Amino acid sequence: MEPATQVHALDQESNLQPFGEQANALTTRQHRPGHSYGFLRLEFERQQREELEKLESKRKLIEEMEEKQKSDKAALERMQQEVESQRKETEIVQRQIRKQEESLKRRSFHIESRLKDLLAEKERFEEERLREQQEMELQKKRQEEERFLRVKEELQRLQELNHSEKAEKTQIFEELDRLKREKDEQCAKLELEKKRLEEQEKGSRSCSWPIWRSSFGRSRR
Repeated sequence: MEPATQVHALDQESNLQPFGEQANALTTRQHRPGHSYGFLRLEFERQQREELEKLESKRKLIEEMEEKQKSDKAALERMQQEVESQRKETEIVQRQIRKQEESLKRRSFHIESRLKDLLAEKERFEEERLREQQEMELQKKRQEEERFLRVKEELQRLQELNHSEKAEKTQIFEELDRLKREKDEQCAKLELEKKRLEEQEKGSRSCSWPIWRSSFGRSRR
């Protein structure tokens, strides 16, 4: 039933009702629009709370992803520092090896000058030492290459993760904009509904007041 039809039907019923029942009907008509507006307002507040809770959840998710990114970055920096430290240790070992080589050469010179019979043994010693040195350097080189590959792979993984997080952040911001637009639209609709109900309430008061006065005058006579 349309609002105007409801008002007309209530006005017709008021002609047949006693004064007290007419007053109750008038009070009921006056409170119906307010009741509808209150229900819409509560429903809008409930929806708004749900949207705010969703936004808060997404904000926490963004903070967690940022913390994870910081942690991964710190881990990568520690790994890079370890690689740098190992490189310095390798340089120290190489300097020590060079010093040992120089010392051995000096010793060999004195040994050759004093003990020619130890020359063959010295040569075998040098060959063994060089072989071990080459193996050690080759092993260290392989280890450094493996560490470099791991660092490279970790860096690539972090870059891909960062790209994925940026895409997800963009999606979240777009969702926030959409929710804001929906909220603004709901506010506008609620405001229009409020004005319509207020105008309807004013119209119902103006229609029922002359009938109420006429009935009240007849009852007094």
